[in-house]
Amino acid sequence: FFCTWLLVVSTAATKMLSLLVLLQLITVHITVFSASNNFRLGVQLSDTAPGSNIGAEEYSSYIQDSFDTFSAYAGDSNYAAPDYVRLILQSDSLGPIDVEHLDFRFKIQCNKGSSSADGGDIGYTPWASEGGGWSQSVAPADGNDFDGVRVGIETRVRIGLRITDVVAGIDISALTDTSPTAERQDIFGPIGSVDVLTSNWVYANTAVHPDAVAIYLSANATTQCASTT
Repeated sequence: FFCTWLLVVSTAATKMLSLLVLLQLITVHITVFSASNNFRLGVQLSDTAPGSNIGAEEYSSYIQDSFDTFSAYAGDSNYAAPDYVRLILQSDSLGPIDVEHLDFRFKIQCNKGSSSADGGDIGYTPWASEGGGWSQSVAPADGNDFDGVRVGIETRVRIGLRITDVVAGIDISALTDTSPTAERQDIFGPIGSVDVLTSNWVYANTAVHPDAVAIYLSANATTQCASTT
């Protein structure tokens, strides 16, 4: 009887362990592939070569936290004449970006002198509901050799709108550059089963400092019928 009782207990314990493992796998699957409705943009600069005199990453607010937000200005480590820029797309959880009832567009601005100096014009992408696209290229107030870049997201309520497959991009240019490099621009995304994607470092030309920046947005926008009940 005692051996039979041990066998029953052992079998029940094995089944319980199998069930717990299955539940854990289901939880992991949901965690990895569940969509996120909240994300933000970041930007980072460096000097001479990617990773040299690298500055801090600066981020906008998450889109669900603010209707109109900029990051702080990002510069290289000494906030003077950077050569490389990269853009960061980060969601608040693992999984693809899937935003409902909000439209958004990206924006970018650069300045010169210090992180508190006034910026030049702001470049805006078209809205995600319009398919996105490139912003205009913008320079600091004096028109050349920016020291800092900031990025942001502007949102507006659009009931029934759903936006997925968000793609971002960054472009830098130099007014005196007669031989722009293919590496001046990078488009990346959408986010899959991760929570952050980073563009490649982009640069205008190793012989000149960049003067202007532009930002890119692409997305799939669909309209869902709102319930009347």
